[in-house]
Amino acid sequence: MKLNKVAYNNLLSGSISGFDKNYNLQYFDVNNNTLTGSIPSLADCTGLQYFDVSENYLSGSIPNLQYNQQLEEVYFDQNYFSSY
Repeated sequence: MKLNKVAYNNLLSGSISGFDKNYNLQYFDVNNNTLTGSIPSLADCTGLQYFDVSENYLSGSIPNLQYNQQLEEVYFDQNYFSSY
């Protein structure tokens, strides 16, 4: 089963959570919202192919992506990250 989360340009607020054991998640797009906080570990999202959190108010470190070998596109721009 392919799981997708698409909620771009919806004025979503709050933090991102709930990536634990999300093996089937392939597409995650929440760009152009007002999300805050840090990005949780994506290590369990081994099927992730597209990840876009651009144009939010996210901070902290960008998570390690070494386990996301299927990841083809990733967008972190226009946030407030402190390191990679």
